[in-house]
Amino acid sequence: MTSPIADPPPLIDQAWSFARAVATFFADGCCIVSRSQYERRLQICDACPSRADWKCGACGCIIPLKARGQSMQCPLGKWPSETTGTVG
Repeated sequence: MTSPIADPPPLIDQAWSFARAVATFFADGCCIVSRSQYERRLQICDACPSRADWKCGACGCIIPLKARGQSMQCPLGKWPSETTGTVG
């Protein structure tokens, strides 16, 4: 894990990002990615210089939660939303 980035998003932006992510997740039927897709996303985040411990330095989301949702995507474009998942 990397150390926290110098300028994480303001708390209000993090809250808004979280609210959008939750709304998107529910609108998608609470579908989750496969175990292999989830692990691939986490590997990509592990190597990202914007990672701040367990949070995304770009959007402020909690990486292990965001990486699980089928409709979620990396704000930096490093992994897209998926079209095939399972209802969580």
